[in-house]
Amino acid sequence: MDQKGRLGLKKQQNLMQNHKGRVMGIDPGSQFLGYGLLEESSGELTYIDHGVLVAPKEKFAHRLFYLGEALDLIFKTYQPHVVAVEQAFLARNVDSAFKLGHMRGVIFYLAQKWGAEVAEYAPRQVKKSVTGYGAADKEQVAKVLEMLLGLRSVDILSKGFDACDALALAFHHSQAMSVQRKLDSMGEL
Repeated sequence: MDQKGRLGLKKQQNLMQNHKGRVMGIDPGSQFLGYGLLEESSGELTYIDHGVLVAPKEKFAHRLFYLGEALDLIFKTYQPHVVAVEQAFLARNVDSAFKLGHMRGVIFYLAQKWGAEVAEYAPRQVKKSVTGYGAADKEQVAKVLEMLLGLRSVDILSKGFDACDALALAFHHSQAMSVQRKLDSMGEL
């Protein structure tokens, strides 16, 4: 394994060792930004909140500022320990990809400002983790999340697809870290 691979592995191990209870998933966008929060305590996941931040129909710089300020308030309110962010993907529209990159920069900055670790996951990886099928549609993801989190009184899709995706990111990260902690403890036997 090369130096870069060892550094990446070490970073992932540190993230797993430092995992704490509150996870915020973020589905980034420059018009709509989804967020979802879960709390892990004694191996149980508890739903906290999820929603969508909607940017005003203004110039891009103003939307970025607005979403950054609104997200900063969410960080301040909930103080997540870890932020799970949807990985960047190659878009057909280069302008959209650049805008998404700018928003991800704001998210990473805020995570560092508030002392939260950042983990990135591919959408198919998250869908497979939640539903068992990497090409599941958003309705399937929402139904499974409602069942797994025991959310009978919360309609996950009522706040939009971006909020559902963000909650799925938080769920996936929590599950991945739980499995990793179990594997790590087995190695100590």
